[in-house]
Amino acid sequence: MRLDYYYKLIKEVEDLEIDTSTPSKLQKTLIEVKRKKRILRRLKKKVVEDIRDIEVGYLIKRIAIRREIEDYEANPSLFKRLAGKDSHTLRLKVLKKIEKDREARIKPYNEIREKINELINDIDEIIKQLSKGRI
Repeated sequence: MRLDYYYKLIKEVEDLEIDTSTPSKLQKTLIEVKRKKRILRRLKKKVVEDIRDIEVGYLIKRIAIRREIEDYEANPSLFKRLAGKDSHTLRLKVLKKIEKDREARIKPYNEIREKINELINDIDEIIKQLSKGRI
């Protein structure tokens, strides 16, 4: 999913109003809070799936690079040798680049996952309070 969609859903959960002025409003609020918690759990699963997709893409790139380097080492005449660079140096350079790219792509998803965990914990606390009628 797109990051802006995740941020939008999180914002909606954060903007939840809690009204406990009457028993019926308390009950409605409790139902709404539980619904938001279910949404966050589903959202967290989607974020984890997106992180896994990024990781899989990274691993596929690593395998492809490793195969290219092995092919080069097996038959260097098939490839042009870059000036002053050996295959090991090239591989390390490329692997570092894709590792940086992977980290940059995963970072916002990890931040979203942490925010979702915080919201779920907050909602659990709110549910406890609402169930006791203390808010």
